[in-house]
Amino acid sequence: MISSPGIPLHGIDWALIVAYLVGIIVFGVYLSRRISTERDYFLGGRSLPFWAIGLSIVGSDIGAVDFVGLVGATYRYGLVMANMDWIGSMPALLLAAFVFVPYYWRSGVYSVPEYLGRRYNQSVRAIQTLAWTVFLTCNLGVIFWATSGLFQELLGWGRWEVILLTAAMTGIYTICGGLAAVVYSDVVQTLLMIAGGALVVFLGFNELSQQTGMGGIEALYTRVTAAGHENHFSLYLPADSDTPYGWPGIFVGLTLVLAPAYFIANQAIVQRTLGARDEWSAKAGALFGCFFKFLIPLVVVLPGLIALALYPNLKEGDQAFQRLVRDLLPVGARGLVLAAFLAGLMSSVDSLLNSAATLITRDLWVGILQRSKDTTGDHLLLGRIVTLLLLIFGAATAPLSERFEGIYAAIQSILSIIQGPTLGLLLPGMFWARITAIGGTVALVTGLSVSTGLLVIHKLLPEDGKWFNADEPFFAIAGISFAVTVLVNVVVSLMSRPRDAALLRGLVYRWAENDGEVQDALSQRDE
Repeated sequence: MISSPGIPLHGIDWALIVAYLVGIIVFGVYLSRRISTERDYFLGGRSLPFWAIGLSIVGSDIGAVDFVGLVGATYRYGLVMANMDWIGSMPALLLAAFVFVPYYWRSGVYSVPEYLGRRYNQSVRAIQTLAWTVFLTCNLGVIFWATSGLFQELLGWGRWEVILLTAAMTGIYTICGGLAAVVYSDVVQTLLMIAGGALVVFLGFNELSQQTGMGGIEALYTRVTAAGHENHFSLYLPADSDTPYGWPGIFVGLTLVLAPAYFIANQAIVQRTLGARDEWSAKAGALFGCFFKFLIPLVVVLPGLIALALYPNLKEGDQAFQRLVRDLLPVGARGLVLAAFLAGLMSSVDSLLNSAATLITRDLWVGILQRSKDTTGDHLLLGRIVTLLLLIFGAATAPLSERFEGIYAAIQSILSIIQGPTLGLLLPGMFWARITAIGGTVALVTGLSVSTGLLVIHKLLPEDGKWFNADEPFFAIAGISFAVTVLVNVVVSLMSRPRDAALLRGLVYRWAENDGEVQDALSQRDE
């Protein structure tokens, strides 16, 4: 935890923070006038432009805690952390843009579990809905608590002050404006985070130049290498590195499994593209997000190296960003950066809220429990009620994060459990029509059992007998469960009866038609 004193703020700083909060609320209430159906609420009326989708994807992925955490990790491990975006995110977003997003959008679904339900059956949809709902709702409380602790250290605010303030602010515009308010608010929040990070980088290089008389980049390299951190400028670390980021984990576990599963199966990410005004906008939105993902390390990773050059003896890397903000930023700029932090918190919370509410309302209640095709305003009201209840749940359960050591890691463990099996359903299911409903069901249950079992065994084994890296088993677990899921999916499908081709049109890469006859077929559900 950050232990140094809080950042002093001037009246101008407070004015910027208040102006941001008021502006976001007013905007959300304004957008509420356009919400009349659940399609408007959960999908923004399918009218979202590509640029808003792209920026919202980035804002949903990078929050305030992630911002500080990446700066701290760069302070400890170096430029290798840029791979979390350059290698981990960008290829996955390209895959999403050109392969998965078009089929999601054409099928007219509200969620990834709904797509899987159409491609496979209702059992797959139910399991996927429950798994992702658990992850999203549990993550709400973790984000509230972790970020409130961050602001407690930055500004001296009480945890509950931060939780209640952000819950109230985020709840108003999310409940009023739905996905459209979330997406357009994310645009502002993402730009604020990028601007805040860029300002820190600029002023950091300027400070290094003044201290050394050299150019900023030259001074950065000289200071860091002189302190014995030559590897901090390496993008790839050896397999036997004593860090969690050796190249096998980055290239295999992250790039091939975890990142694709995150960007093509996580409802909080995919839902933005589902609300696009047309198929082109859906694809372009993912590509636009990919472009900004290239920029993110420049404003998140570089501050970690700058902090190492300026403050080489910090006890913890997570102190780095606070020191930079406190020492380098002038009056007014601090308010901008802290508004960006609030933006990062609110962007994370609004994404989880809207996506979890979509899964509970559309998939769990309407699609599975009621099996209803009705999309009238009653479900709009239900969606808003569910959003409010989720917000209350997230705020109320936030303190539980303090009682359970490693709860944030536990949430990441839940994510790693479901990502491999989910990708093992999506890839074969979208590219091969021979994959069957029974194959997908058996494969999903098997994959989840394998990933859960591996994680439990890893936790029970003694430190000297663990199968995987003791700190980061997620890459290996996701890769193994993905491979098992694909294998079982293919084998069981070949042993079972193929599905009617008419039910697969618009859902499988071979068939892209989406006419009225096909839509009637797609509306059927396997028992």
